[in-house]
Amino acid sequence: MLTELDKAAGAGAVISIPFADDAMAKLVEPFAAPPSLRFRALEKLSAAGLRTGISLGPVIPGLNDSDIPVLLKRAKDAGATFAFYVMLRLPGAVREVFLSRMRERLPERAGKIEHHIREVRGGELYQTDFANRMSGTGTMADMVEKLFRIQSRKLGLETGERMTGLEARSEGENGARIEFGSGKDMRKPPAAPPASPAITKAATASKSKAIPGQPDSGQLDLFAT
Repeated sequence: MLTELDKAAGAGAVISIPFADDAMAKLVEPFAAPPSLRFRALEKLSAAGLRTGISLGPVIPGLNDSDIPVLLKRAKDAGATFAFYVMLRLPGAVREVFLSRMRERLPERAGKIEHHIREVRGGELYQTDFANRMSGTGTMADMVEKLFRIQSRKLGLETGERMTGLEARSEGENGARIEFGSGKDMRKPPAAPPASPAITKAATASKSKAIPGQPDSGQLDLFAT
């Protein structure tokens, strides 16, 4: 279905993968799919003909910023063509949940992590201004930005102003600006036009052929081994 939408209106898939190691990922986000399965899903989506990308999000300064080169390389190997990152944000109740988990799961590193978060947030744990909340500010944030750009350029992954392939394909459509880490010139594509009759018909036919209790033959099982 996604490949048909891509042909008609331009569609792609982005998977968020913030950690390179399954064990570390389980400590920080125990209820999420491990990185190994996410990369497998990314590879299958790429093999299906979709434009795919990786979101390094969130980047937690002092914890997983060193994973950036490995994550980008694995994403490229899985068929990704673009990448962006989002610096950790800790609004409202999320703040205490995150800090408590760091103290519980990574007690020897919790203090360093909090220090670096404050370093990229002007001494605070959260910034509300749109211009900086996705990428942070200061020396640490600049180092993350530079590492991301160098590695992306080395691998040939599109970022920021070079992500023109993500914009609407039809001429004359201008998307609204949207800012991410190392993507300050990215543009958010306008809403896709309604599906063509051919796509709607194909989706209806596929749905009518589905057998209750049986996997849909037209559905891509992203996490199947």
